Amino acid sequence: MYQDQDTNEHAGQFVSPRRWRHFDIFTGQMDQHYAVKCKNAVGIAFQREGSHAFRIKLWMFGDVGYILQPLRDAPYRFSIFNLEEREDRATKVMKTYWRTVGDGEWLGDVISLQFHLIHENLFLILKPAEKDPALAA
Repeated sequence: MYQDQDTNEHAGQFVSPRRWRHFDIFTGQMDQHYAVKCKNAVGIAFQREGSHAFRIKLWMFGDVGYILQPLRDAPYRFSIFNLEEREDRATKVMKTYWRTVGDGEWLGDVISLQFHLIHENLFLILKPAEKDPALAA
């Protein structure tokens, strides 16, 4: 939100009402005690403070974003959605399509991610990531 000179000493600067937290996504293996041995960093997840949903970016699909949303009846289980927006040819109105592309499960300090077309074990580590200098700006 922008505020004018009278109400904010930082007039003209964007003031964010909420902060984002960053979490790493890795490939790896989980043992019987739910400890994950991380192998390769493959993406990042963003979560607004106070929110239960995550935005996911996988490095190999840089142009595509995903949403990780907890299920209403089982908050330890998640659905992974892809958002597609396109214009309807007949009406010229933008349409939004949410496609389910995977599932997740909260397992202690990680969320296990299962994308339908990726057969690798992916884990969202629930310890906030170190701030990536490339993301700061």
